[in-house]
This record gives sequence, structure tokens and C-alpha cells, in this order.
Amino acid sequence: MEPTNNNGAPLVTLDIDDLSSEGDGVGRLEGMVYFVRGALPGDRVEARVVRQRPRMAHAEMVRMVESSAGRVTPLCPHQPACGGCPLMPLDVKRALELKVRHLEEVLRRIGGLDVKAERVIASPDEVEYRSRVRFRVASRPRSPAFGFVPRGQSGGLVPIERCYLVDEAASRLARQALKRFDRALPGDSAWPREMQWRCAGSDGRWHLGLGLG
Repeated sequence: MEPTNNNGAPLVTLDIDDLSSEGDGVGRLEGMVYFVRGALPGDRVEARVVRQRPRMAHAEMVRMVESSAGRVTPLCPHQPACGGCPLMPLDVKRALELKVRHLEEVLRRIGGLDVKAERVIASPDEVEYRSRVRFRVASRPRSPAFGFVPRGQSGGLVPIERCYLVDEAASRLARQALKRFDRALPGDSAWPREMQWRCAGSDGRWHLGLGLG
């Protein structure tokens, strides 16, 4: 019989060898696939099952038995809750290896192509390498907050000060824009549901697209 916690939910010890598309650690045991929030490839964890199906289960990490050698402290303080950067707690070399492996698996599974990447040209920048970002915007009573949807959820908001995937200017402009909207728009006006910032051209100009709720 598996050990249980105080709530009666089963506990399992798992070796994590992959990440899901949602950023959960993936471990396998006795024909079951487990998705563990907060776990990374290389971790050995004790986890509590919170939702189970015939051949898969979702679990919460209870204890880190052995930490992955590739773990690093994420630059962004919002990373544990935000759903945007599941690879940030993994060192750059291992994160790149994981991306390549996922690409090869997608080509094989969907495209039927059994190919291996011969050479990988990585971005010279570990942060601020994107030219576009889409922020979720808080409802007007909470303005001018913006951020991203929490990891594993379809709604809600993790408010952030800045996003490290793009130049700091995008976050600064987002704060300024929402403050201006809040001052200029009447209380019953449509409020932005999201903002998409894109840096286009060599002049460093940022373009704003709004999604209205």
C-alpha cells in the first residue's frame, strides 16, 4: 500500500524526467504518468496525488528528496506563480537541451519525421530576447495592474512589475498606458482586457494593441 498524508491522499516518490506543455514536471511510475507542479527534470520528489485518471495523475510536491543539478534561482520573483516561464529555474544549457528534445518529439509525433537536430543556434541573450509580449490586464477596480494568467489556470492574474523576457520598456510603457487610461476614460468606458506590445524596426519604437473587455 502506498503511504498517505493526513488527508488520505496517496504519496508517491518520483524521478522527474520531463516537463509538460504547462510547465509541470513529468514522472512515471508503474505505468502511470504523473504531472507535478514545481518539479523539474532531474528532481526526485515526494508528491501527493490530487487528481487521478486511469493512466495519469496530477500531484503536488510535498518534499524535495533530491534536487536537480540544473536548478538555478529564477531571475523573476513572480516565476513560481506565473505561467509564462516554466524553464527559468533550469540552467540555460539544460533548458536548451529540453527545448530541442521537445522539438524532435513534436516532429516525430505530428510530422512523422524521425530527425535529430544537428546544430542549435541559441540566442546570445538569456533575458530580454523577445520583441513582443501580451499582458493580461486587471479589471478596472484594481487598475493599473497587469501581468499573466497563473500557471495551470484559465483565468485570474499574477500582477507583475516587469517581464524579463522583453526589454524593460514594455513593462514601463504598460504601467504608463494604464494610468493614462484610468485618468482619461469615464468610469463606464470599455476597459482593456489585454495589452500586446511589439517592438518593430531598428528605431526601438513600441506599438500597442488593445483587447477590450
